Amino acid sequence: MKLYPAIRATMGSWPYFVVRMKMREIAKEVDLAEDLFDDAQLRDHMQRPRKDARIKHDIVNYLVDQEDRFFSSIVVAAVGGSPSWQPVEDVEGVDAPTFFSELFKGSVGALMFVEEPQYYVLDGQHRVSAIKLLVEGKAPKECEDEFLDEVLSVIVVLPEDHEGAGRGWRQRYRRLFTSLNRWAKPTDPDTNIIMDEDDRFAILTRRLMTRHSFFSAAGRQKDSYRVRTQGSNLRSGSTEFTTLQTLYGVNQRLLTSATRLQQGWAASGVAGACARSVSSAASTGSGPRGGLRRTGQLLGCADQDSAESWRRSPHDAEARRSRRGPPSVLANRSVAAR
Repeated sequence: MKLYPAIRATMGSWPYFVVRMKMREIAKEVDLAEDLFDDAQLRDHMQRPRKDARIKHDIVNYLVDQEDRFFSSIVVAAVGGSPSWQPVEDVEGVDAPTFFSELFKGSVGALMFVEEPQYYVLDGQHRVSAIKLLVEGKAPKECEDEFLDEVLSVIVVLPEDHEGAGRGWRQRYRRLFTSLNRWAKPTDPDTNIIMDEDDRFAILTRRLMTRHSFFSAAGRQKDSYRVRTQGSNLRSGSTEFTTLQTLYGVNQRLLTSATRLQQGWAASGVAGACARSVSSAASTGSGPRGGLRRTGQLLGCADQDSAESWRRSPHDAEARRSRRGPPSVLANRSVAAR
């Protein structure tokens, strides 16, 4: 028998249960749809294809390297197991205060499976795949032992009783997969630059808008008359000087150019690398040419504070190899993480 303390809730036609599982339990008990179901026919597919590179690099690196790692709830479908729900007020011997009984009535209790159920991931297969690699020791990196006992919130959905046989439950789970994934919207580039606390280029771009004498404008930064914070291009007749995305792109160019890395971080080397990087960016068509050229010329790599912050970064060696900052995989940043 499987027994989970759970919270019961309902949305639309779906009753669901919120339970807690340790990483080691998820790796052992939660399967991937491709391992359980024959998908020879299109109508039998229960999940989309996995992106192994994202699992092995982005998500595994995030789980190992990010001390503040956090995932939203993983949604799993339970198939079989003869599930039943036991509200806490119906459990013999439980003597809870009256106000607790009324508050928790029908919503707090135990989710029980008489037989061994099969769980497969409806939403979060990339996250579960990364957890499995780490727990099983098959990932490119190793996790700390404490990681195995970290706890995730897992939402368990069950088919209705009359759907236990035939294709009914498959159709319902396929429809739920579409509901969870088709309408989800990833954050846009401007929001990532504004919100990301792991991408050093985003951090330095925000710092420029706060500290640089030209880019810092009075009032609310998102409504700046110097830097447009929505969209990748300036509109015709725009009064802004450049866009947030262009400023971010210039920071990437200037702080990771091969010329700069070869000549070092002295002021003279910085200025030369800056000019050559901006010229190269404009000639290769990276971003709006005029925006890159004039923004780079204005910066002139005079923001030595940004250069020093980059140089002192603990991830400097890795970033030099990859010519970009470390991947940022946050709970709701992209649908592709699911």
